[in-house]
Parts: sequence; C-alpha cells; structure tokens
Amino acid sequence: MELRTGLVDPEKVKAYLLHHTEMEVNFPINFVCLTPEGVPERLSLKEILRYFLDFRKEVTVRKLTYEANRLRERLHILKGLLIIFDGLDKAITIIRASETRPKAVEGLGREFGLDQIQADAVLEIRLHSLVRLERDKLLQEFNEKTARFNEVTAILADQGRIWGVVKDELKEVMTKYGDRRLTKVVREQEVIKITQEDFIVHEDVTVVVSINGWVRKFKTYDPKAIRFKEGDGHLVTVSLNTRDNICFFTNLGRVYVTRAYDLPASGKGFGEPLQTIYSFADGEHVVSVLVYSREPGPDPDPEDQLIESEDGLDPEGQEMSPESGESAGPDEISSSRVVSLLQDAPVESNRRQLSLFSAKSAPVEEPEEGEKEPDLETEAEELESVPTTPEPAVDRPELPTGATWLVLTQGGKGFRFERDWLKDPTNKNGRQIIRLKDNDRVFSVITADYDLVLTATSKKVLIIKLDEVPVYSGPGAGVNLVSVSKYPPVLAAMVSNGHRFMIYPEKGEPFVVKVKDHPVMGRGAQGKGFQSVTIKGVEIIKESSDHVN
Repeated sequence: MELRTGLVDPEKVKAYLLHHTEMEVNFPINFVCLTPEGVPERLSLKEILRYFLDFRKEVTVRKLTYEANRLRERLHILKGLLIIFDGLDKAITIIRASETRPKAVEGLGREFGLDQIQADAVLEIRLHSLVRLERDKLLQEFNEKTARFNEVTAILADQGRIWGVVKDELKEVMTKYGDRRLTKVVREQEVIKITQEDFIVHEDVTVVVSINGWVRKFKTYDPKAIRFKEGDGHLVTVSLNTRDNICFFTNLGRVYVTRAYDLPASGKGFGEPLQTIYSFADGEHVVSVLVYSREPGPDPDPEDQLIESEDGLDPEGQEMSPESGESAGPDEISSSRVVSLLQDAPVESNRRQLSLFSAKSAPVEEPEEGEKEPDLETEAEELESVPTTPEPAVDRPELPTGATWLVLTQGGKGFRFERDWLKDPTNKNGRQIIRLKDNDRVFSVITADYDLVLTATSKKVLIIKLDEVPVYSGPGAGVNLVSVSKYPPVLAAMVSNGHRFMIYPEKGEPFVVKVKDHPVMGRGAQGKGFQSVTIKGVEIIKESSDHVN
C-alpha cells in the first residue's frame, strides 16, 4: 500500500486497518473462575496471577515440609546405624543370642539406647554393609542430610526465602519449556478510534432539492446552470459541509436523515430522486429541508443556509419578481431571508407553493402622506378567538437558541423537538416525528431561532410567543398552535420584535407591518386580519444585521 505523502497520516491508516481488517484479531476471554474457596468469581488478570502464585507458594511449602520430614526420619535411622558400627561386636552377639526378632530388637534397645525403628533398621543391614567403607558412607550421608535439613528448616521459617524458591522454580520451567513470547503484557494504552470518515476530506457543498424530490449535490454551485425536468421546479437550496446531516421532512410526518457526504455527487443531469434513496409512501413528498451541523458551535444562521422556493427562480436560476415575473439581477437580491407561501393549490394536495421574494422587490417605506395605513388596532371581533384563560405552565429545560425545531401541520397543530433527535442518520424507512390525525399533513418544519412564531393564513396573521410551544421528548400529536378554521396556513416563520413582514394582497399594493405593532396573542388563536384583505403572500424581512443571540 502506498500513501500519498503529506495527505494521509500513516498511524491513522494503520489503526484503521488493524480495527477493520483481520490484520489484528481481538477475541473475548471469560475470566470466570473458581476461587480456592470454591466460589465462582470474575477475576482480573492480576487476581488470577495472584491466586496462581499463592498456589505455587503452597505447593513449595508442602514440598519442603515433606522433604524436611523425610530428612528427619533418615537422620534418625543414620544415628542408630552409626551407634551400632561403634559397638558392632556386641550388637552381633546380642542378635545371635536372641531367640526371635522381637527379642533382638529389645536387646539392642536395652544395650545401645535404640528405639524400635532404629533397631529394625540395624536388623535389616546386610553382612557386606558391615565393612568399614560402608561406615564412612553412612557418616558422609549423615553430614549431608543434616546440612540439607538445616537449610530446608531455615527456608520454611522465612517467607522471603520461600518466594525465592518459587521464583527459581518458575525460571527453571521457563528455561526448560519456554519459547519465544508472541504477546506482551503492557500498561493500558489509549485506543485510537479511527473510522472511515477520518479519511474523508470534508468540504462545503450545496444541495438542491426539486419539488418532485430530485436531489443534487454540487461542490461549485451555479444557479444559472440549474435545470429541472418538465413539470418540476426548485424547492430548496441549502449550503452545508459534507460532515453535516441533511434532514428531509415530509408531509406524512416523517424525516429522512443522511450525511451530506453520502449524498450522490451530481454533475450534469437532474440528480437522484429521493424516492429511490428512501422508502417513500404513496403521496409522500418533501416539505422542508434542514441541516444538522455535526460540529460543535452555534447554529448557522438560516438566512445564510436556506433558500426556499418553488417558482421563485426563473429558468436561468435568477430570482423572480412577485409582480412582474422578471428576473432580478444579482445586485438586487436582498441579504435578508424572505419566505412567502402562496395559497394556489387545493388543500387536499398539500402542495403549498414556496417563493423567495427579494426585500427590494416591493416597497418597504412607511406610507406616504395621504395613504391609508392598515388598521392594526381595530377589528375587535377577530380578537375574540384569543384564549382568555392562560394555559398552564409547562416545565421544560432551558434550551439554547436554535437547539429546537418546530413542526406545524395544515391543521394548525405543532410542537418543538430537540434537533439532537436527528444527530444520527436514519435508515431508508426514516423516522416518525409527529403523529398525524384526521388526514392532517405536515406543513412546515423550521428552526426555532427567535422568540416569536408567526403563522399566516389567507386571511389572518398570528404571532405567539415561542415559550407557548411545548417541547416534546418524542413523537406526539402536538397542540393547537393556530386556529386555521377554513383557511389553512400559508406561512410559518420565526421572527422578533425588530423584524417586519410584508403582506401581498390579492388586490392592491403590498404593505409592510412591523412585528412589534402586531398583537401577540395566545396559542390556538386565529390571529388578526387586515380589514377585508385576502393575503396572497407574506414576506418576512430580516435585516442583514440581525443575528441570533
């Protein structure tokens, strides 16, 4: 294997190969053993060695004790034999005069002070052993065994010398039977965890998703070069890093998560259909795309990350003016994130059309003298839907800004969930995030990055506090966030008091409303309308200086 110099760390490659191939094989060892007390225990290697050494010590002590006893017995007999050799003639006379063996033993004991064991040993001596040379051998044996007996007795009296014998015996076994060691016992070392991702060169990419679910990934993104199939169009464009997760939320309340690196790279063509990558059900399609950053740090500003549009781009990839339909040049594109949802499709299809409007594509100035400003303080009948009894407080942990995402359905139900739900990729079947009822469908999923939630229908705009949206720890049916009545939602967005939103009526000129001038109502209200205005589109205007704290 040859490595590209300077591009790959050899130690990482080595660690990866050892972990993922058979170059290094790990196997488990069950160290459940019976202790000397007969109790089964799971022991460590150190404990096993301790028990082994204690056993070797016990064997050594028993062996030395046995040797000392045998030496003591032999020395006792040798003493008797040496005594007989000094009075051999008298001993022979006593033996020859005795009528029986017991009489001979008795006579020898009485004459020489021998016990029965010594006397029996004398009687067992053969005649040829009575020569003087044999006496010298007995004397030499007596001296040697006496020295050995004293040595063994001294070892048994000293624990250190006993362990020394154990050590010498183990060395002898190792020398006699040992071979070259194939493993080493070393101190615990830090394990280098290397995955295939460590060899991925991460880079920033752009992902484009079409209305019909075709996805493309580009290293270099040129909006003018984007083309779509006939009958298809642009849905969303996200910028992210290949280490990030991209989350596709569908109208059926499911989410499909994959690493951006795992998305197929696109050259020319229309990309890959998500229906072949994931197991979409009949009628299931993407409604929102969000990015989960796998790197620690603040959430990226959605203004710099997400562009949502269906017909907001012309065939050349430029932005369209909502009024004239003419392309807006690059210099005319606002730095603020402005999203409008137009209610052009029937409710049953759930194909709300998303369009990106430039903040410069419509007037944002205050009404000139003589113009009638929309009445934001009247129409009290539209405020009757505001709950008069405050909702009970919901205990929930303090979560940093951007740590939760908000899901809203066409029926006006929704909740928040922690984005860490989606830190791991899903399989092709995805994951359920909300339980839908009565043929309800997911309308939008957005990042909860401001303190106010704005929802709009074709008749009214509702603003509620983000704190009123509960945080769920798992999939649920949600709570009533907005009363949609017969007008389904056309927009869900996060705002703050410093933002403005522009209303595009079906008839007349668009007008701007400050968020701080619009009443903040309770959760589940219908919201406030603008006299008899039918809303065609809503544009959220966030100044380029805005940022999430």
